[in-house]
Amino acid sequence: MSRQLLAALAALAVVVAVIVLWPEGSDERDVADLSVEDLANLDLGARELVSLAVRGKNQDFHARYAGTDGRQIEVWVLAGDVRQVVEGDDIVATLSQERGGESTRCTDEGDGWTCEPVTGESVAANDLGLQDAVEQFTADLVGITVDTSDDEIASVPVRCFRFTTDEVPAEICLSLDGVVARLVAGEDSLELIELDDEVDEGDFALPA
Repeated sequence: MSRQLLAALAALAVVVAVIVLWPEGSDERDVADLSVEDLANLDLGARELVSLAVRGKNQDFHARYAGTDGRQIEVWVLAGDVRQVVEGDDIVATLSQERGGESTRCTDEGDGWTCEPVTGESVAANDLGLQDAVEQFTADLVGITVDTSDDEIASVPVRCFRFTTDEVPAEICLSLDGVVARLVAGEDSLELIELDDEVDEGDFALPA
């Protein structure tokens, strides 16, 4: 359990422009897969994390995050549609979008955006993994002690969940509506710098 959890946290924390966060054939789960017995075996902190993670999947929001390596990630979520842009020094900017069941991935190497549709696996299951990844690795907290605390990130009240896996400290902080606010694995982190509900269909227009 812990190796997959740590890999997910680390991948998100450094905002790697991964093609697949959850490789085909891996044993990923989400909280919908938890049995009654699994839920009963979660400690109180883990149960609270599961509850908030599920709540976050039903929110409409716009958020910006900063990673420890200087990369920035911006996310828009509206009625199940998701758009994510990753930018930073010395990287190819990427835009990944899932809208109305159609997936698109764009890149910008400095001379403008180039976009192409994604067929087969949804980009939301890969590039657009913030909320989904949190829900997936909460399913692997059975038997793990999760400590909780209150905090404030980017002027947003949050609930933080700390635990240790493979002797590496990890932390997940979520807003009270379940939106990702901080992910930490060891010395790597991804943290919210802005959160609002100003999102509409115009935010999902693809670059010309």
